[in-house]
Amino acid sequence: MKLFSSVCNNVFFQSTSLILFLNKINLLQEKILHLGRHLRLSFPQYPGADCDVGAAARCITSLFLSCSETPQKLIYHHVSTDTCSVQGVFHVVTDTIVQENLEAAALL
Repeated sequence: MKLFSSVCNNVFFQSTSLILFLNKINLLQEKILHLGRHLRLSFPQYPGADCDVGAAARCITSLFLSCSETPQKLIYHHVSTDTCSVQGVFHVVTDTIVQENLEAAALL
């Protein structure tokens, strides 16, 4: 999260939208449900139940999003289990960002 925070708040990326991909939710699920590695062990402030994978993923996402010191910064986020899903989301987000920039430049 320190790396994400340093990129997110870097002067060169102040007006840049970011994409946060949290891939391999299935590995998180395995660690939480089958190996007993509950999120509370690493993040004592985690408010959810120990075996709630969805709540754990939302908490991790929230922790990353809270790294931004600029409230209006757009950070697109996605949690997935496989690379194909990430590629699909990447294309959708890229198209959205391009469209927003074209509209901002009055080209659409």
